[in-house]
Amino acid sequence: MINPYTPSFTSFELNNTQLALHRTFLGLYADPQQKLTVSAICQATPLSRSSFYDYYDHIEQLKAEVEDRIVLELMQGTGPLIELDDLAFVEVTIDFVTKHREFFEAFLIKRPNPAFIDKWKQAIKYHFYPKLVISHPKTVDITLEILASAVVSTLTYLLKKPTTPLSIEELGQLIFKVID
Repeated sequence: MINPYTPSFTSFELNNTQLALHRTFLGLYADPQQKLTVSAICQATPLSRSSFYDYYDHIEQLKAEVEDRIVLELMQGTGPLIELDDLAFVEVTIDFVTKHREFFEAFLIKRPNPAFIDKWKQAIKYHFYPKLVISHPKTVDITLEILASAVVSTLTYLLKKPTTPLSIEELGQLIFKVID
């Protein structure tokens, strides 16, 4: 069975300069008042403009790579979800988002990033497709969209209100009601 949600990226090999550019981009992106320009990124790194252009044609290419890298790390961290129960998926995802809080706050709250949100939802769909295509063959696409949206929305809520009185089990129950 071919998974229609397979991501187009599978790995990253980044050198120290690229990692520094990723960190600098994220730091600047996390500040909604900060203008994102090649000059600002190079000045904050510090790095010459020509060095930036050795790796990227434009800021959007760097931004896409930053998005892809975090989604790939998240996908690798959650592993094959067929083997995880719903609660384990929620726990692993919450742990990952907590570990990378600065990134998720930047891309979900401070400067909401629709491209990243779509990539994250695609990753969730990729992992759950084999499980749901069997149990929900007629409604798999809409079920996956609702599930992915619920996961992203729940984690965004938790970033905004980290003192929620709900346990991980209760959060998992809310998220997965859609596929019961």
